[in-house]
Amino acid sequence: MPKVKYTAARGLYQVSGQGLDLNGQVTVGNPSGSATLAQGNQPQLNVLCFMHTASAASSTGEHNLTAPDGSALSIPKDFLVVEGWFEVLQAYTSDGSATITLGTQGTSNDPNGLLISKAKAVLTAAATYGCDGALVSGSSHHGDRIHKRFVTTDEPVSITIGTDDLNAGKGYLYLLGFQSPGAP
Repeated sequence: MPKVKYTAARGLYQVSGQGLDLNGQVTVGNPSGSATLAQGNQPQLNVLCFMHTASAASSTGEHNLTAPDGSALSIPKDFLVVEGWFEVLQAYTSDGSATITLGTQGTSNDPNGLLISKAKAVLTAAATYGCDGALVSGSSHHGDRIHKRFVTTDEPVSITIGTDDLNAGKGYLYLLGFQSPGAP
């Protein structure tokens, strides 16, 4: 049975067991069938998943997102974001015309840097939006991509509820990227 290890500096790599090549390559998939080799000393793509759950207490203002299990989660230092999506699991509701934006609170402090304002009316169950904020996008979601490397500190991810309070709703923010192997 292969034994793998993950470190921020190296990403995921295999340390022992079947599928380990002497050149440090890791066999990903079925070694006896179609398999992909990943270099053990190279960064691997990762997905960070952040969760927001609205309730009657979801007032206007900026709030931290969490990991899906409710624990604290930030974008790690030296993580390079290459793409992002917001998935609405449960429709967002409000007695008024609430809006949400997604961004960061840390050193970059860009409250709408990941997802520019979306109105309650479009935040329906099963809706998915590509991140279109300045930290991940050019002039439009389909324009030139910006790849933001968070270089100084871990960055808390936040949702800003605007105009009116939210009553209910749940969504996941997915950030695709990789951990840079080191500082410049």
